[in-house]
Amino acid sequence: MKNRYSMSCVLVTLMFISFSLFAQQSTLSISNIPLDLTIECSESPSMITPIASSDCPDGDAAIVFEEAETESQCFNNYTITRTWTATDPCGNSEVITQSILVQDRTAPVLESVVLNLYVNCGNIPPMTNLQSTDNCDGDIDLNLIEFTNNTNCSDGYIITRIWEATDDCGNKSTQSQFVHVEAAPLSTSTEEIEKDQLAELVEVFPNPSSDQMFVKIDNRLDASRINLFDTNGQLVKTVVDKMNMSSIDLTELSPGFYWLQLRTDRGLVNKRITVIRS
Repeated sequence: MKNRYSMSCVLVTLMFISFSLFAQQSTLSISNIPLDLTIECSESPSMITPIASSDCPDGDAAIVFEEAETESQCFNNYTITRTWTATDPCGNSEVITQSILVQDRTAPVLESVVLNLYVNCGNIPPMTNLQSTDNCDGDIDLNLIEFTNNTNCSDGYIITRIWEATDDCGNKSTQSQFVHVEAAPLSTSTEEIEKDQLAELVEVFPNPSSDQMFVKIDNRLDASRINLFDTNGQLVKTVVDKMNMSSIDLTELSPGFYWLQLRTDRGLVNKRITVIRS
């Protein structure tokens, strides 16, 4: 009887060891593992969930998900850490971690201004705020800078204006403008001309045009310079001609809208022109 009990004990022990070894040999595998990402603050990170599988005989694997954010000095720069912990009933476990770096790398967008502005002394427009937008920051810091090396109207001078828009993360965009201030020459005519009549005394034709355009100026005006600006305020062409009929070569200009600015002894005249290609 003693030997029989001993053999039974051995068999039970062997069965327990065999079962333990089988449990220890079970495997837990993870697929569909997400990669680390770097995204713009205006984007939403996609969610990719890992898939856990196990050959443990006691049941399926389970996954627990956690997510945490780590802030930085800039509100729109931070790190998202996603963690998936997979376990099975046999005691196997795996931890998958995804790091998502969120950054604000886009500068604000500033309203455009005319790059070169020609005015008479005593008729200088004030520097005003520009509209600005940002992809992530609703509170944009706008800084206005204005300086000049002279204020003598008899000599003429240039005022430099700079608008700086900065978001919370230090991204910056600028707009610049050069105000050319010149004293208008005294008119020899005794006839008074109202400012709103100036445009009627200047004729631009043909408009639209593909190759050449003419500017006809009334004899009562004395014109010294014609400037062409594109829609971004960039000076693209200058014609210096004191004749009452001037021609402008358009062959080097791209099709589109332009502003023609004529300097006269009575003030500035602005006309919108169109360049086409046949």
